[in-house]
Amino acid sequence: MPMEHARWGPELQLLVAAARPTVAPQTSERIRALATESIDWSRVLQLAEEHGVRPLLYQGLQTCPEKVPGTVFEQLLEFIRSDVAQSLSQNGELVRLLTGLAERGIPAIPFKGGVLADIVYGDPSLRESGDIDIVIRKRDLREAIRFLLTQGYQSRAGGLAEKLETPGANLGRYLRFDRVDGLASVDLQTSLEAPHFSFALDNDELWDRAVPRAFAGHTVCSYCAADLLILLGVHGTKDVWFKLKWICDVAGFIERERGVDWHEVLDRATRLRARRKLLLGCLLARDLLSVDLPEHVLAAIRREPSVHASALTIVEKYSAANRRFTDTERARLYFETADPGERVSRLLHYVRRSVRTLVKPSDHDRQFVRLPAWLEPAYYVVRPIRLLVEFGTKPRVAARAVRELFESLD
Repeated sequence: MPMEHARWGPELQLLVAAARPTVAPQTSERIRALATESIDWSRVLQLAEEHGVRPLLYQGLQTCPEKVPGTVFEQLLEFIRSDVAQSLSQNGELVRLLTGLAERGIPAIPFKGGVLADIVYGDPSLRESGDIDIVIRKRDLREAIRFLLTQGYQSRAGGLAEKLETPGANLGRYLRFDRVDGLASVDLQTSLEAPHFSFALDNDELWDRAVPRAFAGHTVCSYCAADLLILLGVHGTKDVWFKLKWICDVAGFIERERGVDWHEVLDRATRLRARRKLLLGCLLARDLLSVDLPEHVLAAIRREPSVHASALTIVEKYSAANRRFTDTERARLYFETADPGERVSRLLHYVRRSVRTLVKPSDHDRQFVRLPAWLEPAYYVVRPIRLLVEFGTKPRVAARAVRELFESLD
């Protein structure tokens, strides 16, 4: 059964009804009914901006233009014109960068952006533009960074130039660059990263199945249809589906790619340890945007109570006064949507890091008890004793310390 949205205000209900890839006749009637209520249109526009769905909202409200103040259409249309111009500029820059990388022997796959808009909507103007996202293999990261630095870009992270010249230095797996003239930003990534979350894009299966795709008068490399749907689920989960835009991407893909082999998609998602993340995206697309799913996909969702729990958490957050997820809330959602093998590896990671943190001596331990150098190993015993003395009678302080420890474990 669809999730209950009764606690949503009329503005959020209107946004979710109107801002979707396809507006069915029954949805048109709902939009019309909601628009007759005492709607705070400034709130609707604010929500559309937060969720990145202004073009889709404009399209949906066209079903009942007589119910919508003219100023609302004017503001939406003004944004869309500006956004389309930005998208065209970014598409040209993306092609230029992909061409430059290819000339240097660096394979690259654009992710999201104009290529995704073309795939899931068939009309790039329906998806709000953002940064340019380029996925490369980890082995090519150093050379790709050097290339961007020669193209008028600078890193948002300090010290990158020094790391480039240091053999074996960890460059990270997600780097952000801005063009010095401010006209473009690039996210260069080998992995989808967030605190307590990591999904490697440097996966041979993903690269081996990549396909050529026509885009902006050129041919670019793209994820195959099945893998793209899986990655949309992974990306949305990584960002806790904070924007309706990402659910619309999943819905648009499902509605347009009718020929996708769902058995293949589920099998691939299982191999990539992303099955629950995929199912979560599909569940949200069905319950919020009325997308039809095959019966065996629905059956797979019904067998995953943790996916339903995560979906309810996300839906409740949409109407919360503070929509932001804390690190602890994020970690819980990530754990709920982790496949079994991923859960085990993540738990072992936390256990190893926690034990190391709890027993490894610090300067505080050495100040607690002064021991001669030859008794240094005894501090491994001193540390747990000091922690017990310091926090044993202060449960609130201890709870805060445990929370801070957890949030620092990733």
